[in-house]
Amino acid sequence: MRINLFRKNLITKALIGGFIIASVFSFVCYDSNCKNLEDKVLRLHVKANSDSAEDQQIKLAVKDKVFTFVSDISEDCNSITSAEGVVTANLDLISSVANEYLDYIGADYRAKVYIDNSFFGTRDYGSFALPAGRYKALRVDLGRAEGENWWCAVYPALCISSSAKFDDFSDNEVKIITKESSAYEIRFKFYEIYRRLADALSK
Repeated sequence: MRINLFRKNLITKALIGGFIIASVFSFVCYDSNCKNLEDKVLRLHVKANSDSAEDQQIKLAVKDKVFTFVSDISEDCNSITSAEGVVTANLDLISSVANEYLDYIGADYRAKVYIDNSFFGTRDYGSFALPAGRYKALRVDLGRAEGENWWCAVYPALCISSSAKFDDFSDNEVKIITKESSAYEIRFKFYEIYRRLADALSK
């Protein structure tokens, strides 16, 4: 009787241990894939001058102008390196696109355009999602840049999914973005908590 009980306890502990090891291995693989995504995605981050209704409308209009322009000039890019190179080389033109619109509507502030590396929370866009992490982004700060922001991805062109290219993405990375991975909502939420904590501790 005692031997059977001992065996049952041993089997139970072995099963629990196996589950823990499998879970850790799964998370390590998931973490690796998510971190790889950070190096393959260029985001667009537009910050409004303020939260007034007018400034928020201006933010969305500038976003449309900039996003359309950047999508056109990066259309033939098939890697983050080429996309970032094209965007960086055209920062002055992108700035002109934003500021010409601000001049057109008579806004009393300007747009500042630059490449930034920032922490982004998990973002679900419906047909696709991006896990939390540090991403390079094309930043467009409008005026004081104290209002609600808007962000998406200019490479790959996820905001116009029909144009999105995943030439240099692994199958697992594509599954994460397109939400084909199992239990992605739970994983994304847990992963965001983990990444926010890790990012805070790294500072």
